[in-house]
Amino acid sequence: SDSQTQTPDSEFLAEAVDYGPYDSEVQSETITVKSAAFLRSCWQRRKVIAAIVIVGMALSAFLAVLLPNIYTSTTTLMPPDSASSFSNIMGLLNSSNSAAASLGAEAFGLSSPSDLFLGILDSRNVRDGLIARFNLIHYYHSKLPEDARKRLRANTTIGQDRKSGIITISVSDKDPVLAAKLAEGYVEGLNRVVTDDSTSAASRERV
Repeated sequence: SDSQTQTPDSEFLAEAVDYGPYDSEVQSETITVKSAAFLRSCWQRRKVIAAIVIVGMALSAFLAVLLPNIYTSTTTLMPPDSASSFSNIMGLLNSSNSAAASLGAEAFGLSSPSDLFLGILDSRNVRDGLIARFNLIHYYHSKLPEDARKRLRANTTIGQDRKSGIITISVSDKDPVLAAKLAEGYVEGLNRVVTDDSTSAASRERV
């Protein structure tokens, strides 16, 4: 009776061992069946998938038409030479007879013409002049002048090439004419501030 009860167990173990190497093949066949079923399902719903793709493309094209075009106007400034009015200002700031002004220039890091130009272009004085000149409060639909300043600053990019000292002013707007006028307005505002400061500094030096 013992031999009879042990025989089925040994046969079961042998069968289990024999079926072990086929597990990977069964899994691969299962993946193949699932992939085929997925592709078959997609083919059966091909009209729905095509409709979704077409609707998505139509919505994208519609949004692209509705969104306004943004134009960017860029102006570049060469660093001033030794004969410019800026050099006169820097000479007055760094002169031995103007210790307080020299200390202020060092505190603000105004060691080069381009540094001072960047500070002037990014100043409230220049931006307020542009806001008043082009009525940007009404154009930007702003309630307060500060909102117009923030909008103008967000649309303006002022950068500098450290090697050459060239300053780049870029203004973006949906109106290309206004973008060009604002970029030119920054340069005009810079010239105005430099000229006024140069005249004032020269007057103080004479006094």
